[in-house]
Amino acid sequence: MIGHESRIVPLTCAAVAIAAATAAPALDSERLKVQRKEVFEFTEKPKVTREGIAMDKDDNIYLMATGWANHDGKPHPDVMSCALVKMKAKTKILSTGPIPLSDAEKPKRPPDLLAWRDAGNAWIEDIKWVFGDVGIDTQCRPGGHCHCLGNSRFTLDYFGRSFAPEIARSDVAVLDTAGNLILRVGRYGNVEDGMPLVKDGGPPDPRSIGGDEVALFSPRFVATDTDRRLFIADPGNARILSVRLGYHAEEKIALRDVRDAAAETK
Repeated sequence: MIGHESRIVPLTCAAVAIAAATAAPALDSERLKVQRKEVFEFTEKPKVTREGIAMDKDDNIYLMATGWANHDGKPHPDVMSCALVKMKAKTKILSTGPIPLSDAEKPKRPPDLLAWRDAGNAWIEDIKWVFGDVGIDTQCRPGGHCHCLGNSRFTLDYFGRSFAPEIARSDVAVLDTAGNLILRVGRYGNVEDGMPLVKDGGPPDPRSIGGDEVALFSPRFVATDTDRRLFIADPGNARILSVRLGYHAEEKIALRDVRDAAAETK
Protein backbone atom coordinates (compact mmCIF):
# COMPACT_ATOMS: atom_id res chain seq x y z
CA MET A 1 0.00 0.00 0.00
CA ILE A 2 1.19 3.51 -0.79
CA GLY A 3 -0.29 6.18 1.43
CA HIS A 4 -0.81 9.56 -0.22
CA GLU A 5 -0.41 11.78 2.80
CA SER A 6 0.90 15.34 3.09
CA ARG A 7 2.01 17.05 6.29
CA ILE A 8 3.23 20.55 7.20
CA VAL A 9 6.68 20.58 8.80
CA PRO A 10 8.09 24.10 9.46
CA LEU A 11 11.77 24.61 8.72
CA THR A 12 14.22 27.40 9.37
CA CYS A 13 16.01 29.06 6.46
CA ALA A 14 19.30 27.25 7.00
CA ALA A 15 21.28 25.09 4.62
CA VAL A 16 22.04 21.40 5.21
CA ALA A 17 23.62 18.17 3.97
CA ILE A 18 24.14 14.42 4.53
CA ALA A 19 26.35 11.34 4.36
CA ALA A 20 27.33 7.74 3.43
CA ALA A 21 30.21 5.39 4.29
CA THR A 22 33.79 4.29 3.73
CA ALA A 23 34.65 0.78 2.69
CA ALA A 24 37.23 -1.15 4.73
CA PRO A 25 37.81 -4.71 3.44
CA ALA A 26 38.84 -7.45 5.83
CA LEU A 27 42.12 -8.92 4.58
CA ASP A 28 45.07 -10.49 6.32
CA SER A 29 47.67 -7.72 6.42
CA GLU A 30 50.52 -10.27 6.36
CA ARG A 31 49.43 -11.28 2.85
CA LEU A 32 49.48 -7.69 1.61
CA LYS A 33 53.15 -6.93 1.13
CA VAL A 34 52.59 -3.54 -0.49
CA GLN A 35 53.59 -0.01 0.22
CA ARG A 36 50.81 2.09 1.70
CA LYS A 37 51.00 4.57 -1.21
CA GLU A 38 50.68 1.89 -3.89
CA VAL A 39 47.37 1.26 -5.61
CA PHE A 40 45.92 -2.21 -5.23
CA GLU A 41 42.52 -3.84 -5.53
CA PHE A 42 40.75 -5.69 -2.76
CA THR A 43 39.10 -8.91 -3.91
CA GLU A 44 37.12 -9.68 -0.75
CA LYS A 45 33.81 -8.07 0.14
CA PRO A 46 34.24 -5.02 2.42
CA LYS A 47 33.08 -5.42 5.99
CA VAL A 48 32.14 -1.74 6.15
CA THR A 49 30.07 -0.45 3.28
CA ARG A 50 28.74 2.86 2.03
CA GLU A 51 25.20 3.67 3.09
CA GLY A 52 24.76 6.64 0.75
CA ILE A 53 26.89 9.40 -0.72
CA ALA A 54 26.16 12.94 -1.93
CA MET A 55 27.90 16.13 -3.03
CA ASP A 56 26.72 19.71 -2.55
CA LYS A 57 27.20 22.76 -4.78
CA ASP A 58 30.48 23.57 -3.01
CA ASP A 59 31.90 20.11 -3.78
CA ASN A 60 31.67 18.90 -0.20
CA ILE A 61 31.22 15.14 0.21
CA TYR A 62 28.60 13.64 2.51
CA LEU A 63 28.90 10.03 3.61
CA MET A 64 26.78 7.80 5.77
CA ALA A 65 29.37 5.45 7.22
CA THR A 66 28.80 2.15 8.96
CA GLY A 67 31.07 3.43 11.70
CA TRP A 68 30.40 4.45 15.26
CA ALA A 69 30.44 8.25 15.68
CA ASN A 70 33.10 9.62 18.03
CA HIS A 71 32.32 13.21 19.14
CA ASP A 72 35.39 14.95 20.60
CA GLY A 73 36.64 11.67 21.98
CA LYS A 74 33.23 10.72 23.41
CA PRO A 75 31.83 7.63 21.65
CA HIS A 76 28.15 7.63 20.77
CA PRO A 77 26.30 5.39 23.25
CA ASP A 78 24.75 3.25 20.49
CA VAL A 79 27.61 1.10 19.26
CA MET A 80 25.61 -0.28 16.31
CA SER A 81 24.60 3.06 14.79
CA CYS A 82 25.95 4.68 11.62
CA ALA A 83 27.36 8.18 11.30
CA LEU A 84 26.81 11.04 8.86
CA VAL A 85 30.06 12.70 7.86
CA LYS A 86 30.74 15.90 5.91
CA MET A 87 34.21 16.41 4.48
CA LYS A 88 36.06 18.22 1.72
CA ALA A 89 36.13 16.57 -1.69
CA LYS A 90 39.91 16.24 -1.67
CA THR A 91 40.77 14.65 1.65
CA LYS A 92 42.50 11.65 3.16
CA ILE A 93 41.04 8.89 5.32
CA LEU A 94 43.38 6.94 7.58
CA SER A 95 42.12 3.65 8.99
CA THR A 96 43.52 0.95 11.27
CA GLY A 97 42.07 -1.72 9.00
CA PRO A 98 42.76 -3.73 6.95
CA ILE A 99 46.42 -2.64 7.15
CA PRO A 100 47.35 -1.62 10.70
CA LEU A 101 48.71 1.89 11.33
CA SER A 102 51.80 2.35 13.41
CA ASP A 103 51.61 4.73 16.38
CA ALA A 104 53.65 7.24 14.39
CA GLU A 105 51.13 7.14 11.51
CA LYS A 106 48.06 7.65 13.69
CA PRO A 107 46.88 11.28 14.02
CA LYS A 108 47.38 12.84 17.45
CA ARG A 109 43.65 13.05 18.17
CA PRO A 110 40.77 10.64 18.76
CA PRO A 111 39.42 8.85 15.66
CA ASP A 112 36.35 10.33 13.95
CA LEU A 113 34.74 6.93 13.42
CA LEU A 114 35.04 3.93 15.70
CA ALA A 115 34.99 0.39 14.38
CA TRP A 116 32.28 -2.14 14.94
CA ARG A 117 32.50 -5.70 13.75
CA ASP A 118 36.05 -6.23 12.46
CA ALA A 119 36.68 -2.91 10.71
CA GLY A 120 39.22 -0.35 11.83
CA ASN A 121 38.92 3.07 13.44
CA ALA A 122 39.15 5.98 10.99
CA TRP A 123 40.53 9.51 10.97
CA ILE A 124 39.28 11.91 8.27
CA GLU A 125 41.38 14.91 7.35
CA ASP A 126 39.40 18.11 6.72
CA ILE A 127 36.30 16.63 8.35
CA LYS A 128 33.64 19.29 8.93
CA TRP A 129 31.20 17.41 11.14
CA VAL A 130 29.90 14.01 12.15
CA PHE A 131 26.34 13.19 13.27
CA GLY A 132 25.64 9.83 14.87
CA ASP A 133 22.73 7.46 15.56
CA VAL A 134 21.47 7.34 11.98
CA GLY A 135 21.24 4.98 9.05
CA ILE A 136 20.84 1.54 10.55
CA ASP A 137 18.30 -0.37 12.61
CA THR A 138 20.07 -0.21 15.96
CA GLN A 139 17.60 -2.60 17.56
CA CYS A 140 19.80 -5.25 15.91
CA ARG A 141 22.55 -4.61 18.47
CA PRO A 142 23.36 -7.37 20.99
CA GLY A 143 20.40 -7.65 23.29
CA GLY A 144 18.08 -5.97 20.79
CA HIS A 145 14.85 -7.53 19.63
CA CYS A 146 15.27 -7.35 15.86
CA HIS A 147 16.66 -10.35 14.01
CA CYS A 148 17.75 -8.61 10.82
CA LEU A 149 19.92 -5.67 9.84
CA GLY A 150 18.04 -2.75 8.32
CA ASN A 151 20.02 -0.11 6.42
CA SER A 152 18.67 3.16 5.08
CA ARG A 153 19.62 6.09 2.82
CA PHE A 154 19.74 9.86 3.28
CA THR A 155 19.13 12.71 0.84
CA LEU A 156 19.75 16.45 0.35
CA ASP A 157 17.32 19.18 -0.68
CA TYR A 158 17.96 22.22 -2.91
CA PHE A 159 19.61 24.11 -0.03
CA GLY A 160 21.87 21.24 0.99
CA ARG A 161 19.86 20.33 4.07
CA SER A 162 20.35 16.73 5.13
CA PHE A 163 17.42 14.37 5.70
CA ALA A 164 18.61 11.23 7.50
CA PRO A 165 16.48 8.39 8.91
CA GLU A 166 16.87 7.70 12.61
CA ILE A 167 15.34 4.24 12.55
CA ALA A 168 15.71 3.57 16.28
CA ARG A 169 13.72 6.78 16.96
CA SER A 170 11.17 6.24 14.15
CA ASP A 171 11.84 9.68 12.68
CA VAL A 172 13.91 11.60 10.12
CA ALA A 173 16.56 14.07 11.30
CA VAL A 174 16.96 17.35 9.36
CA LEU A 175 20.42 18.95 9.57
CA ASP A 176 21.82 22.24 8.29
CA THR A 177 25.12 22.51 6.42
CA ALA A 178 27.00 22.91 9.70
CA GLY A 179 25.65 19.60 10.97
CA ASN A 180 23.22 21.23 13.42
CA LEU A 181 19.92 19.49 14.05
CA ILE A 182 17.08 21.72 12.79
CA LEU A 183 14.22 19.40 13.67
CA ARG A 184 12.99 15.82 13.56
CA VAL A 185 10.15 14.77 11.26
CA GLY A 186 7.72 12.16 12.51
CA ARG A 187 7.27 9.94 15.53
CA TYR A 188 6.43 6.31 16.21
CA GLY A 189 3.02 5.30 14.85
CA ASN A 190 1.02 2.82 12.80
CA VAL A 191 -0.89 3.23 9.53
CA GLU A 192 -3.99 4.57 11.31
CA ASP A 193 -1.98 7.17 13.25
CA GLY A 194 -1.59 10.78 12.08
CA MET A 195 -4.15 13.12 10.54
CA PRO A 196 -3.23 13.68 6.85
CA LEU A 197 -3.78 16.89 4.93
CA VAL A 198 -4.96 14.77 2.00
CA LYS A 199 -7.02 11.78 3.09
CA ASP A 200 -7.58 10.19 -0.33
CA GLY A 201 -5.65 6.92 -0.59
CA GLY A 202 -4.84 6.86 3.12
CA PRO A 203 -6.36 4.91 6.02
CA PRO A 204 -10.17 5.16 6.22
CA ASP A 205 -10.30 6.28 9.85
CA PRO A 206 -7.05 8.06 10.85
CA ARG A 207 -6.55 9.44 14.35
CA SER A 208 -4.57 12.52 15.36
CA ILE A 209 -1.28 12.03 17.21
CA GLY A 210 -0.37 15.72 17.45
CA GLY A 211 2.85 17.43 16.43
CA ASP A 212 3.49 17.19 12.70
CA GLU A 213 1.04 14.22 12.46
CA VAL A 214 3.67 12.11 10.65
CA ALA A 215 3.44 8.51 11.91
CA LEU A 216 6.46 6.32 11.13
CA PHE A 217 7.28 2.75 12.06
CA SER A 218 10.57 2.09 10.26
CA PRO A 219 11.58 5.02 8.01
CA ARG A 220 14.44 3.86 5.78
CA PHE A 221 14.56 5.73 2.47
CA VAL A 222 13.93 9.43 1.77
CA ALA A 223 13.81 11.78 -1.22
CA THR A 224 13.06 15.48 -1.67
CA ASP A 225 11.20 17.55 -4.26
CA THR A 226 13.03 20.91 -4.21
CA ASP A 227 12.76 22.28 -0.63
CA ARG A 228 9.00 21.83 -0.40
CA ARG A 229 8.31 18.13 -0.15
CA LEU A 230 9.86 15.11 1.56
CA PHE A 231 9.04 11.53 0.59
CA ILE A 232 9.58 8.85 3.23
CA ALA A 233 9.51 5.12 2.45
CA ASP A 234 8.32 3.36 5.61
CA PRO A 235 8.52 -0.43 5.06
CA GLY A 236 7.35 -0.98 8.63
CA ASN A 237 3.96 0.47 7.67
CA ALA A 238 4.23 -0.68 4.03
CA ARG A 239 3.71 2.79 2.58
CA ILE A 240 5.33 5.95 1.23
CA LEU A 241 4.44 9.27 2.85
CA SER A 242 4.53 12.65 1.14
CA VAL A 243 5.42 15.32 3.69
CA ARG A 244 4.86 18.95 2.75
CA LEU A 245 7.60 21.24 4.08
CA GLY A 246 6.96 24.83 5.11
CA TYR A 247 8.72 27.69 6.88
CA HIS A 248 8.05 29.63 10.08
CA ALA A 249 7.98 32.87 8.05
CA GLU A 250 7.35 33.30 4.33
CA GLU A 251 7.04 36.31 2.03
CA LYS A 252 6.15 36.48 -1.65
CA ILE A 253 7.62 39.19 -3.89
CA ALA A 254 6.28 40.03 -7.35
CA LEU A 255 8.87 39.88 -10.13
CA ARG A 256 8.99 42.68 -12.68
CA ASP A 257 7.83 41.72 -16.18
CA VAL A 258 7.01 38.15 -15.07
CA ARG A 259 3.48 36.92 -15.68
CA ASP A 260 1.74 35.48 -12.59
CA ALA A 261 0.29 32.33 -14.13
CA ALA A 262 -0.98 31.07 -10.79
CA ALA A 263 -3.04 34.22 -10.17
CA GLU A 264 -4.52 34.07 -13.67
CA THR A 265 -5.89 30.58 -13.12
CA LYS A 266 -7.82 31.51 -9.99
